[in-house]
Amino acid sequence: MNYAGAVQEVLGITKRIDKINDIRRELNAAITFFCSDNEFDRDVAQANVAIDAAEYTQAVALSTFTRFRKIKYIKQGGSRQALTQTNFNDLVRGCIPDYAYYIVGSDLNIKMRSLCATLDVSWFQFPPILTESGADQSFWILDIQPYMVIDRAAANIFKDIGDGASEQICRNRSTETYMAFRKDQGVANQ
Repeated sequence: MNYAGAVQEVLGITKRIDKINDIRRELNAAITFFCSDNEFDRDVAQANVAIDAAEYTQAVALSTFTRFRKIKYIKQGGSRQALTQTNFNDLVRGCIPDYAYYIVGSDLNIKMRSLCATLDVSWFQFPPILTESGADQSFWILDIQPYMVIDRAAANIFKDIGDGASEQICRNRSTETYMAFRKDQGVANQ
């Protein structure tokens, strides 16, 4: 289902044309929630990133990675040597291990023991902000489980207008579908 169809479905459920902008926002918020709650393989992107082959430590702007959410893995280009994520406490103590990375601000910082010209980077992406026209009119979750997204958006509209009973019905439907969806995607239910 595309975004325009989902907007119409939520309008049909809520009967609140005056909340059209809220409906649009809640649909995008629902998609972002479902993606951020898990590590779905369909949200993973990969790239081979050129780096300075003469430096052991360096920074790569996170803006290099489209809709960056978090790192899945980083390794030296063409190798199997994965860099490990280090934490802020190690950074403060000056105990950064070789073959490590950390994120500070808007940079991905790397430290390696051997030189290389590229990094193989894999990251989880945030979903795009969908619109009713233009390039971003659909997203994989909306294609596979549209009513999970639609019911969550409708529940939040009902919550905003103070209709607790309708909110609970839609929220229960969305949660129930989400639990089945997670299982289908290979994610254990919590």
